[in-house]
Amino acid sequence: MTFFRTASKSRSSFRSDASGTVGIIFGLSFIPTMLVMGVALDYRNAVTLRSRLQAAVDSASLAVAASDPSLTQTARQQIAQNIVAAKLGPAADRYAVAVTETEPSNNRYQVSAVGTVSTTVMRFAHFDNISVSASSTASAATTMAGGGGCVLSLDDSAVNSIWYNGHADVVLHNCNIYGNSASSQALDVSGSANLWANMISVHGHVQGESKIVATQGVLEGQPRTLDPYADVPLPAFSGCDHTNYATSTDDHLQPGVYCNGFAVNSTAEVELDPGLYVIDGGAFKINGQAELKGEKVTIVFTSSSGGNWPTMTINGGAQVNLKAPNAQDAAATGGIAGIVFYGDRAMPAGQSFKLNGGSTQTLTGAVYLPEAAVTFAGGASPTGNCTHLIGNTLTFIGDSDIGIDGCGNLGVRPFGATRTVRVYQ
Repeated sequence: MTFFRTASKSRSSFRSDASGTVGIIFGLSFIPTMLVMGVALDYRNAVTLRSRLQAAVDSASLAVAASDPSLTQTARQQIAQNIVAAKLGPAADRYAVAVTETEPSNNRYQVSAVGTVSTTVMRFAHFDNISVSASSTASAATTMAGGGGCVLSLDDSAVNSIWYNGHADVVLHNCNIYGNSASSQALDVSGSANLWANMISVHGHVQGESKIVATQGVLEGQPRTLDPYADVPLPAFSGCDHTNYATSTDDHLQPGVYCNGFAVNSTAEVELDPGLYVIDGGAFKINGQAELKGEKVTIVFTSSSGGNWPTMTINGGAQVNLKAPNAQDAAATGGIAGIVFYGDRAMPAGQSFKLNGGSTQTLTGAVYLPEAAVTFAGGASPTGNCTHLIGNTLTFIGDSDIGIDGCGNLGVRPFGATRTVRVYQ
């Protein structure tokens, strides 16, 4: 009996000792498990930064490759830094990201970036930081040729120099957008607006890129686009053929000088004969359900007095169908080849021009208003139509269709760059 009691006590003692041992073993095994999880977390943070860095340097190398080949390395470096900073946002500072753009070799441009991720668990093993790097090399065709542009903002500093606002769905068929502003919001697609284009090229940066579909890419930090009509002079004119012209009844007008305003009201239908129409001061208005139409027409906005500069308002519901003359027609009638609206470059910057005729607004040719703040909503189906929209700043507030497929021999001047860029790695 004594033996069995002793054996029983021994088994009980063993169970107690074994339980404690298991607890110790489990506790010890839990430590490396937690360390592995912590290391995995540190590694995940590094991988996330690596992915973001790669996307940023890809965008930067494309922008550098597509930039003006005459730029200095310092200028290219600044383009690369600006784009990487814009793509990473606050993370650029948090991870102390450094960007390097190297001198091109064989027309290949390389952008590299290095960042540092602070560790949490790995620091207990004396690994305080993880260095993360990414590199991208891109090349571009060296030819720069005019072509493909249908929208151009000439202002070199304005915020929202091209702004797609509200419920605007803007479709640019087979053509490109160019913006010269250096702003971080050179082009802004906000609200519920959406934009479709062939390519977007801006000197500054783009906001709302998720609302943009551009089949050939969104390029930031690009060279400014030259004004394609900078050498076209203001046509000579004198006197006044009409003063304070306004009608609420149908009319048929001849080319001439219209001083101190031009208004078509109510449901009046006004047809313009081919030629040059000069609006010398005052407001140009197409109101209500009025209609204005004309073939081989150029309308010029200027001020012989240097004051009372023209403004424009084409209201929704108004029907406007105007077409510019080609070179042969312009020589015969006195208009300007390829230009349907021409704004005097002496006009104060920011003058209001509201072309909001919607789907009943068809302007064939160049809408050239280099100093105007243009608000635009409209454009019928672009099949066979040709519209160039050039302003100091441009705001799209409604659905618009713009295309250049029908330009043919109309005489509009192509603008913008045609360059092909691609990433090598």
